[in-house]
Amino acid sequence: MEQDNVNKVESYFRDELTPGEKEQFLKEMDENPELERLYSEYMLSMEAIDQQVETELRDQFNEWEGNVENEKSKVRFMPIIWKVAATLILLAVAYIVFYQVNIETTSGDKLALSEYQLPESPGSTMGDGNAQWSEGIRFFESNDFNGAVDSWSAIENPNPEMQYYLAHAYFNIGDYNEAANLFQALSEGNSVYGYSSDWYLLLTYMANNQQNDFNKQLARISDDPTHPYLEDALDLGEHEIEW
Repeated sequence: MEQDNVNKVESYFRDELTPGEKEQFLKEMDENPELERLYSEYMLSMEAIDQQVETELRDQFNEWEGNVENEKSKVRFMPIIWKVAATLILLAVAYIVFYQVNIETTSGDKLALSEYQLPESPGSTMGDGNAQWSEGIRFFESNDFNGAVDSWSAIENPNPEMQYYLAHAYFNIGDYNEAANLFQALSEGNSVYGYSSDWYLLLTYMANNQQNDFNKQLARISDDPTHPYLEDALDLGEHEIEW
């Protein structure tokens, strides 16, 4: 997801998008703080390049202006070469800085939250008429995850589905320890939520800065070539993370 945002920003500044795609990009940027951050950093890089080139050209021109008369033709031509060379060099530096900021200095919690996707509401029918479940659903659907936790954690003998959504509620209030306990139990069980719990357990460890647990969970997923989240997990593992 991080790399997708970087690609979108680069395509926008390279004028590779159609008018419709540009409109969609600007709309998405209003709704995606990570995309807006990348856009701002790219803009700052470009502004720094322009300012640096202008300053160096002015200094160079002042130096060349004092040259002897028979060198005037060269003086008029050289700033063009200098501008091109300086621009290419600064673009290369800006490119490196841009990727270092957005890849090499990514914190685990920010990356985990950018990869996390809240599952759709399961619906009240799944709880077999359980009042606490139905109440928690209403909280969940309104993004009141504290309310969902209060309702669902009081359910005795919850089934795997209830545990799964309770784990997500814990994740969204930042109680990563409780979320990890539930996701781990589900990933080791036989429910239909096993694979997705593997993935969310990986994100929970990352969000909670549990590097050793993250590495173990990544290896566990990697050992299963048929795991539906294998590619996502491997992509996540390629990031340089600040633990």
